[in-house]
Amino acid sequence: MYSLLDYEIVHRIIGTVAGTIVSLAYVMPKTSKDFWRRVVVSALSGMVLGGILRERLSLPQTYEGLMCGAFLAAVVAWAGMAVAMKFMKKWGD
Repeated sequence: MYSLLDYEIVHRIIGTVAGTIVSLAYVMPKTSKDFWRRVVVSALSGMVLGGILRERLSLPQTYEGLMCGAFLAAVVAWAGMAVAMKFMKKWGD
């Protein structure tokens, strides 16, 4: 019999999708380019950095911890991307 943790990738995907939706709903993208940029950055960050963030924050190795780590990584990556974009627009000229 499989436990819920055997489906770690499913929980990461759920957390990543939730984080991406929150990043899109919090501030609506103005263009389709901004929409896709935000989706790609949030999705990649949630999937790749979700486990690392979960370990750093000492979240439990449960399905809630896995989803929370991926969610936080996706949202924080979007916020970091917004700061980087503002910095590049200001100092890029």
